[in-house]
Amino acid sequence: MVPPTAIAEASRSGGEPAIKDPVKDTILTPRFYTTDFEAMAAMDLRPNQEELEAICEEFRKDYNRHHFVRNEAFDGAADKLDPETRRVFVEFLEQSCTSEFSGFLLYKELSRRIKQKNPLLAECFAHMARDEARHAGFLNKAMGDFGVQLDLGFLTANKAYTFFKPKFIFYATYLS
Repeated sequence: MVPPTAIAEASRSGGEPAIKDPVKDTILTPRFYTTDFEAMAAMDLRPNQEELEAICEEFRKDYNRHHFVRNEAFDGAADKLDPETRRVFVEFLEQSCTSEFSGFLLYKELSRRIKQKNPLLAECFAHMARDEARHAGFLNKAMGDFGVQLDLGFLTANKAYTFFKPKFIFYATYLS
């Protein structure tokens, strides 16, 4: 359930979006994750070296660099929604933004911590972090159209982190 602040009008001076209170964690809310960074760094990826190089080369090309760009179609679109659709859409944006930001944090930390021992995998995670940050930023900016935004720094510092085994990070990343 989205608290009432999710549909509040901008309350800051100058019409800037208000910072939205985070939703209460439930079984369905996006999690923030941590993992065994040493185990990830120690993974022997030589059997898949060629595939990993190809994946990283695709990331380097950055095909989506200009994909998440707001255009005139966004102007006033939020104002055209009825109150219930608006409430549900803000909830969707918040959950999506939190999920994308969670991926950014995990991938960025992985890229930083495994860089010395597993540089190719670290580079792949750095590119993935870049993409997740773009997604989260785009979604948070879209929330501004509804008069609210998430305080991602607050979430980083205050949300509980769930341990995720390295192999599951690969599975989840592959499936997404």
